Formats: sequence, C-alpha cells, structure tokens
Amino acid sequence: MPTIVLFQTSTQPLLRARQRARTVCALNDETSRSVRFRKESVEAPLTSFRRNDAPSRVQTPNERLLEEVRKTMEELGVTANESTPPPTKQLADYSHVRPLSAFAGAVGAAIISAVLWQILQTLIAMYIANPPHYDLYVVQRITGVVRTAVVGLLSLASGISGVTALGLLLLGGKVTVESFQKSGDNEK
Repeated sequence: MPTIVLFQTSTQPLLRARQRARTVCALNDETSRSVRFRKESVEAPLTSFRRNDAPSRVQTPNERLLEEVRKTMEELGVTANESTPPPTKQLADYSHVRPLSAFAGAVGAAIISAVLWQILQTLIAMYIANPPHYDLYVVQRITGVVRTAVVGLLSLASGISGVTALGLLLLGGKVTVESFQKSGDNEK
C-alpha cells in the first residue's frame, strides 16, 4: 500500500496512527480495502446528571414543551377541548360614514398619488439622461440598487395612494346610494 505523507519527516507517527486505527477498525480482506467497525458494542456509562429512573429515550424540545403545557393546563384546570365559537359574519354598517368625508379623502389621496407619480416620472427621466459613469464596478452596482429602490418605493407609494383614492371614491358612492335608498324607503 503506498503511503502519502505530507510535511512529515518521520513515518513513526503515521505507523502508530495506523496501529491505533487497526485496533478500532478491522479490514475484512486486503483486496476490498473497506473498513468495518468492531462488532462488540460498548455501552456508554451513565452520566452523573442522568437519573436512573429517567426514560432512556431523550425527548425533543417540542415534546418537552408540550409536556410542560399539559402540566400547566392541568394546574390551571383548563381542558384541551375547549374552543371558542367562530365569529358570526355581520354586514358592515356604513351609517356613520359621511359621503362628503369619503369623497374629500378620495380627492386628497388622488392628489398625493398624482404628485408622487409626477416625481417618479421626473426621476426616471433624470436617471435616463444621466446614466452612472463611475470607474468602480461596486459603485456602479450600488448606484443601480439605490436608483431601483427609489423608483420602486415611489411607484409603490403612488400605487397605494391611487388604490386608496379609488376605494374611498367607491365607499363614498356606496354610502350615497344607501342614503338615497333609505330616504326613499322613509318617504314611502
């Protein structure tokens, strides 16, 4: 068997290591060179912190926590089968919403969305007109990431404001229609 020794002047430590390995492992035959461990198993001695009456199987952290929860539930007198009933579905009450407030909020959100959109369009035009011309690759990458983040955040804010404006406009319309229907029902 060829011996490969890296940075070693003497083969004595290598031979000693082989002898120790042969006492722990046994080669089943010289041709296959596969290692087989000893068949006799040595039981590990019990540690001083393990009780003799403790179960031999070690519990997982989840099992220990579950056992702790069960003990606490027993101490508190809580049963595991108790559950709260699911909430019942109720129709939303829009009687406290004034249509003028909803329409004013829709106009305000639409103005904010339009202003953010204009700022976004201006920044995009500026970024296109002035591309980064730095010599360092890292600086070019960081500039690209910052520009992408600014454009992304502004477009997100503009979109959220636009959707809010649309929602408030629809809410104002619904409240207005409901108020006309109630006034029509009161007249009859």
